[in-house]
Amino acid sequence: LELVLEQFVINPNSQDLEPWDWVMAWYDLVPSASFISLIENSFFPNWLRTLCSWLNSCPNYGEVSKWYVSWKEKFNDKLLQHPNIQSK
Repeated sequence: LELVLEQFVINPNSQDLEPWDWVMAWYDLVPSASFISLIENSFFPNWLRTLCSWLNSCPNYGEVSKWYVSWKEKFNDKLLQHPNIQSK
């Protein structure tokens, strides 16, 4: 799962969500603390790097906002309520 997320290409212009969906399918099978750590350490660094790069290129902030909201919707309620995920 870690390798899948580390190699997951985050692309605001054309996003392939198959790897993300595959990892999220394991949510109920992996201990919660391990899954949170996985998301924190293997997903968010790439996601934040993409967001930072996009924000530094004079983007359309409406598109950035829409992208952000669409990603937030990909997290289930339990993940969204976890402080470590909220901090990201």
